[in-house]
Amino acid sequence: MSFGDRFMFAQVDNRAAKRRAMMTTVAIALHGAMLVGAIIWSFIKVEELPAPQVTVTFLAAAAPPPPPPPPPPPRRKTPKVVPTTPTEVKPDQVRPKEPEPEEDDGEDDGVEGGVKGGVKGGVVGGVVGGVVGGIKPAPPPVEDKPVFILPTMEQPKLLMHTNPVYPPAAKAARLEGDVVLKICFTKAGGVQSVTVIKGLAMGLTEAAQAAAKSNRYQPYKVGGKPVAACQVTRYQFKLQ
Repeated sequence: MSFGDRFMFAQVDNRAAKRRAMMTTVAIALHGAMLVGAIIWSFIKVEELPAPQVTVTFLAAAAPPPPPPPPPPPRRKTPKVVPTTPTEVKPDQVRPKEPEPEEDDGEDDGVEGGVKGGVKGGVVGGVVGGVVGGIKPAPPPVEDKPVFILPTMEQPKLLMHTNPVYPPAAKAARLEGDVVLKICFTKAGGVQSVTVIKGLAMGLTEAAQAAAKSNRYQPYKVGGKPVAACQVTRYQFKLQ
């Protein structure tokens, strides 16, 4: 065999080997693709599981027990009647009732139109306990009510004013505030009464009352006449 023939056969063998290698590679690739496709298809195609059956049971509340029967009515007690034996009354045991002596009402010595039990010699229409021939006493004089002085009215003038003393306990506790008093004074201007409307602790109310009682007012006049009057006064306690 010549060199040319050997060369030609060598080329033919090389081509056949390459073709076999190529076909082997293609076969391996196809098998790998089929295997991967089968695996992917197994994940995609999943059998659908049947939905589980859920049983729902509704429980109804038990009916309340019937109310207890009412108690029987109390038995009425039948009063026990004790028979009494009639007592025989003899004719000699019954005595007639003696008439009571009539009281002397003194009508023979009284006066027509007088009062029963009056004093002999008195006057018709007189006062019980009065003196025969006397005069009916006059009624006691009616005191005038004090005039309440409003803020819009003319205010009374103070002739003597006393400032309240700050109690040491309230000063130490630094207690401040207002004490409101209602002060009533007489026609002459003297203080008659002091009423607390609003007070404070620690002796502040008592200090304001003591100061108010020592005040002296000019007689308050209404229509030119002095009258008793009352007004509301505020005492302010404040530390500097």
